[in-house]
Amino acid sequence: MGYKIKITVIFLVISFFILKGSGGNLPFCNIETIKNSLPSLIFTNQTVDGQNQSTFITRFFHNKVGIISSQFSQCYFNALDLYYIFSSLTLFGLFTFIYLIYKILTSKRIYLLFPILVLPALPIFGLGTVIMVFMYKIFAIIGLAFLLKNIL
Repeated sequence: MGYKIKITVIFLVISFFILKGSGGNLPFCNIETIKNSLPSLIFTNQTVDGQNQSTFITRFFHNKVGIISSQFSQCYFNALDLYYIFSSLTLFGLFTFIYLIYKILTSKRIYLLFPILVLPALPIFGLGTVIMVFMYKIFAIIGLAFLLKNIL
């Protein structure tokens, strides 16, 4: 077998394992769930401060912007969790995904990280986790191509 055929076979086999990952379950979290949780979270946070606390201070620290940003970041980082990515990509995929990020950082082309960092926000805006998991797999396969190029 020729050298290029061996590389192609290795690429296809590992790509199959990356695509085989099923994807974990994310907590249901989108704009509507964040908006619906606002009144109860504001009330809970205000009652924790006690009645002796100034109303101005309480409302300053427990406001809609702070709670929405907290809930948004919680939803965002659930989708960026390494265990979730591992369950979506398998071990090979997680390794090549991290390798792609490493190559982007070492090549000093930080702007290429933008699509990877935008992906976890997709489920929050109602675009579904299927697109995000599919894009994770695409980036892992790109990372595999870079890895095979550098090794072989």
